[in-house]
Amino acid sequence: MPRLLSQKRPIRLRWILVVIYVLISGVLFGNCLLHLGNSPYCQYAWKSLMPAGTACAVLVDALFPRSVIPPGPLLTVIGIVLVPIPFLVATAQYYLVGLVLDKLVAHWLRKSNHAN
Repeated sequence: MPRLLSQKRPIRLRWILVVIYVLISGVLFGNCLLHLGNSPYCQYAWKSLMPAGTACAVLVDALFPRSVIPPGPLLTVIGIVLVPIPFLVATAQYYLVGLVLDKLVAHWLRKSNHAN
């Protein structure tokens, strides 16, 4: 029988943070959709995208200004297609935070093992 506690496998925070973020933000966004946008969960879902989501939304608005594109079906299609981009950027942000934490933990463990 393998001994799970004695194995020295590093914790992969990069994936743990991404999975937790996707679950929490997915629940918030789903609750927002169920209430047709009239819910405090919509604000929570938007705030969960900070800061990458806001920066991405500003960049998307700069690339596709609403004043240049006339109102109509093209603007609607562009808006629908670009909705998941801030979510994907925020997911990448949490992956990078987890990656940095993994590197710091690995460095700290190497340093403490070297000292012993």
